[in-house]
Amino acid sequence: MPASDRSLVVRARTGDAAAFAVLLRRHRPRLVHLCAGILPDPGTAADVAQDAALVAWLQLDRLRDPERFGAWLLGIGRVLCLRTLRATRVELTRDGALPEGADPDTPKARLLAGERSRELAAAIAALPPGQRDAVVLYHLADLPQETVAERLGTAAGAVRTRLHKARTALRARLG
Repeated sequence: MPASDRSLVVRARTGDAAAFAVLLRRHRPRLVHLCAGILPDPGTAADVAQDAALVAWLQLDRLRDPERFGAWLLGIGRVLCLRTLRATRVELTRDGALPEGADPDTPKARLLAGERSRELAAAIAALPPGQRDAVVLYHLADLPQETVAERLGTAAGAVRTRLHKARTALRARLG
């Protein structure tokens, strides 16, 4: 008999990555389907699904009802998809290149925004682990700096420093 979501979450909360992998195998198809239904670009949908899995791993202790892991993961995915949609509707900067008055919902605009999104995801992935975790928790998960510090087992001042260094590195890499 397969393990329940509840028992897998309990094991994953103790650091059992294999238990979390089972949870993802079980719920990832629905997550990917949800993201693909919201986002027009399949590559962006897959990236957001991956981001949702990472946020779930980092915030697993916030899940109130372990039996509802699947619904919770889908909720994270939905929030990240909507955030991505909002971000792609914003007109790109001069170096990203959509002319004034251009419709941000055209295939070209979506392609450019998706490309920038993938560049940003790769740049975040390349950050040192402490900076990357701070960026994910603060910017993607929308946690306050004090909560991020608590999660990372450090002081709020250290989180501010990590975020500052991460933003500087991201500007340099993406600029």
